[in-house]
Amino acid sequence: MDAGRFDPVMETPAQAARRRFAAHRPAVHGVGALAVLALLGFVESMLAGPSGDPVVRALDAGHTTLAMALVGGTLAALVGAGWGALAVAAGGRLERRLTQAARGLAALPLALLPVLAGGLLGRGVDLLILAVAAAAVPAAALAARATLRARARREYAMAARAAGLTPAMVLWRHTIPTVAGPLLAAVWPVLARALAVESFAGAVGLGAPAPVDTWGTLIGEALAAQAPMGLLAPALLLAAALAALNAVGDGVAAAFPEERP
Repeated sequence: MDAGRFDPVMETPAQAARRRFAAHRPAVHGVGALAVLALLGFVESMLAGPSGDPVVRALDAGHTTLAMALVGGTLAALVGAGWGALAVAAGGRLERRLTQAARGLAALPLALLPVLAGGLLGRGVDLLILAVAAAAVPAAALAARATLRARARREYAMAARAAGLTPAMVLWRHTIPTVAGPLLAAVWPVLARALAVESFAGAVGLGAPAPVDTWGTLIGEALAAQAPMGLLAPALLLAAALAALNAVGDGVAAAFPEERP
């Protein structure tokens, strides 16, 4: 059976999605890489070497960095999905205004939000996560709106509208129940964006406050101290995490291919 096609007699949609994801080897490797990066920090006590060793500190910072990116990215995805859903449900002029607002905000250098928040309001983990999420919300809203709008144009949705259902009723009754997987694929890049934004804030010295270590703050410390060896480990781990997130995102997109109407 073709790895990219769903046979309703042989498997459920969820089983088909799992099969397609498992067939995407880079995505499977990306999941493994993220798991390893997250777990390495918990075995720091088993590693030989002083706690101030740059490699040990970089490994230890992995689970903190990924957790902050996950929380910030998930928050951005939820708010963005709500924004996109509201736009599609409203339709008409309000949808255009909400979409234009998201496009306008997405065109701004929102990666500077955590930096501005840290400089103006003080450094704090909670504030940093909120700023990271806010920086990623417009992109998530645009992706969610595009996915929901495409589904709303399907034959079953058009038939429901012809039967007298409002756009909001079509969204909740017919679109959202079939869109969870494609919506996940659409907003997944928000996680990589959140990780990159948090790391940028840390690199310029306005990320997580001491004694919290993230890859971004370690990169910032190494740059300030002109310590190439201190820079190498967190930079390589950050690059590996971003590559893994992108690979998993490709696998999620492959698991939920866009069907042709």
